[in-house]
Amino acid sequence: MTAAEDEIWRRSRDEHTSGTLLEVFAGLRERGTRIGCSPTRCGPRDRHERIFVRDGVQHLIDGAVYTSEIPWTKPHPEAFRAAMAAVGYPSRATALRRRPPV
Repeated sequence: MTAAEDEIWRRSRDEHTSGTLLEVFAGLRERGTRIGCSPTRCGPRDRHERIFVRDGVQHLIDGAVYTSEIPWTKPHPEAFRAAMAAVGYPSRATALRRRPPV
C-alpha cells in the first residue's frame, strides 16, 4: 500500500507539475517568505516528515501542522490558522496546493 501511495506521489511530483516543490519553496524563501505546511494526507508526523526529506524540502519548512494532530481538516479556517501559528502568525499568508483539485 505504501509503495503504491509513493508511486502516485512520485507521478504527481514528476509528471504533473509545472515546477517542483523544491523550486517553489526555494523561490518563496528567496523572497523572505516563511513556509508552513499543513498536509491533508492521513498519517503520523514522521510519515509526512519522510516525504519532506524525500522531496528535498525539509530544510525550507519553518513549521508544520498535521491533520492527524489537530481537530480540523482543510478547508476549515482553523486548520489554516494552525499552520500560520506554526510559523509565528505572519501578517500575510497564501495557501498553495500541491496539485489541482479533482
